[in-house]
Amino acid sequence: SFQPPNVTSINVNSNYLKNYPGSVARGETKRAEVPDIELVLGISALTGDTSGSYRGLLGLTDEFYKEVFTGYEGFDAFTIVPVLLQPKSRGRVTLRSCDPLDRPIFEINYYDHEDDLATMVRGIEKAVKVASTKAFKRFNATLLPVGFPGCKHISFDSNPYWACVARHVSTTLGHFVGTCKMAPRRNSGVVDHRLRVHGINGLRVVDASIIPTIIAGHTNAPAYMIAEKAADMIKEDWKMANSPRRTSFNTFNPLIADLMLTEILLVQSCLSQCSFYVFFTLVRLLGGFLVLYCTLSFFDSEESAVAKFSI
Repeated sequence: SFQPPNVTSINVNSNYLKNYPGSVARGETKRAEVPDIELVLGISALTGDTSGSYRGLLGLTDEFYKEVFTGYEGFDAFTIVPVLLQPKSRGRVTLRSCDPLDRPIFEINYYDHEDDLATMVRGIEKAVKVASTKAFKRFNATLLPVGFPGCKHISFDSNPYWACVARHVSTTLGHFVGTCKMAPRRNSGVVDHRLRVHGINGLRVVDASIIPTIIAGHTNAPAYMIAEKAADMIKEDWKMANSPRRTSFNTFNPLIADLMLTEILLVQSCLSQCSFYVFFTLVRLLGGFLVLYCTLSFFDSEESAVAKFSI
């Protein structure tokens, strides 16, 4: 009977670190400091996509499928998908209008930076080389000599050919990051270092969208880390809001800050529009209300705490 290897064994792990056997492997890259290509091995291929679900996922039309794979339907095949881990190209997501129901505008900008295309071509070359190894030759693995529309005039399996194919059929798989990146507002940041949305009190973003730079790997573990850290920060802010020792304005209180800002804005408006008497009376009333509010806020209240830090 089949006996799976003991992956927790010290010998097994040391052997992997030395020789990289098994289903997870590594290779050299021109950017030694950060992995820039991932090869994803798929146990199926478009040759068996009789239902059309696979091509639909990739955004390929039925016309494209027929032109490329006619004559190969039903073939036993596998797929090696090169993935750019560190693309230098940058896209944008912008609002189409003030209507929240309108779909946003996505500017993908694939291969906007020329280095990305060169890296993808190297990834394709590596995938072809892997499929040509003795391990795969045992199963008669052969690269299908299919010509992709728009690239048939270029010599098959050449660098220019794969560059053309990459430009025509590249797509997005998943693991999106950076649409609400953590950075100062002046650097197009959406949240600060405590994941609070700039300009809005009581609102945080806690997911992979706050990652400011693209990571060289999958986002599952970082998403867990972000959630754990956010939970700690929310608890810290909650304790600060309910601390009995909070007796000065040095402690951050979003509602007090909002009230002070409102008072300043009202004063600026009154300087140009109100008489001196009305202005003086308004300031006294607001000042008295501010003192009363600050005094009451020192008392612990579950209701007020929820109002101050509703996340």
